[in-house]
Amino acid sequence: AAGAFAWRSGLYWHCALHQFRHRGGSLYGFLGETQGESAAAASKSLLKLVCIDAATGKEKWTEPGFRNGVAITEADGLLFVRSYQTLSLVEATPEGCRKRGEIKVHDCPIPTVNLVDMVMPVVSGGRLYIRTPDELICYTVAK
Repeated sequence: AAGAFAWRSGLYWHCALHQFRHRGGSLYGFLGETQGESAAAASKSLLKLVCIDAATGKEKWTEPGFRNGVAITEADGLLFVRSYQTLSLVEATPEGCRKRGEIKVHDCPIPTVNLVDMVMPVVSGGRLYIRTPDELICYTVAK
């Protein structure tokens, strides 16, 4: 019927700013709830990277340990995952995920700097661009 739901979820989807990425019938993104009422408390909340079957809404796997302040984008079949002040390159398939690399961006004197990336990261011309409320960060990501 028109307007019928394919499935519903009781999971706490962390997607107010950064939506799940779809690839090959799977959705990749974050689950979890921001804890605390202050920005400092929220910056310590932990989320899970998750793979969800797009047809059924069932979790295929979860990978815990991503700190709030997340953003996710995809290029060449890999996920670039920003987690607070860390950037990870993640190979994710419906069977599981594996970190292929990880770097710490930099130290911040204020714990809430880089808590929220207001726009999706963009990969263009072999570079990854991340815009935060306070800065623009550019990484060379081509081989």
